[in-house]
Amino acid sequence: MTITTTTAPVSARAQSYLDAIGKGIGVQRVAWVSDVATAAANPQKVKKYIDCAALVGVKYEDLAALEGREPGPLPWGHWVGLEEFGPVLIGHTGKDGIYREYARLYPVEGTIRATYTIDGVPASKADVDALLTAGARKPKDPPLTITVKMQNLTLI
Repeated sequence: MTITTTTAPVSARAQSYLDAIGKGIGVQRVAWVSDVATAAANPQKVKKYIDCAALVGVKYEDLAALEGREPGPLPWGHWVGLEEFGPVLIGHTGKDGIYREYARLYPVEGTIRATYTIDGVPASKADVDALLTAGARKPKDPPLTITVKMQNLTLI
């Protein structure tokens, strides 16, 4: 397995995150917001606000939930400061040519909570589901890892 890493300087926001979580393995309460893609016929703006307890500094291949599965390299991007900070920060230049940083999080089972707004007004999951395509409404298993844009992440 090839691990791509860089020691490039990190943004002020990423540095604040790194300072807050410290070095090594730990648990941190985190929150982030993301836009929800609705069906093309729906003009409303839907936002999803998520918070959870997350393990930070963990190596993906060390997760007990992976037993019997072989992890591969990052599917995109590269580790930033892997030797200094551990596997917590990913850098990536998108198709738009903009470089962004992402936090690699490992949610603690049973701690993920989500709330929604439609055009800035609090909404239920059922209200949001009515705006989605059938495929987007299908329930999903909780993820082993979450990668969040640094600009959307808040420590709580």
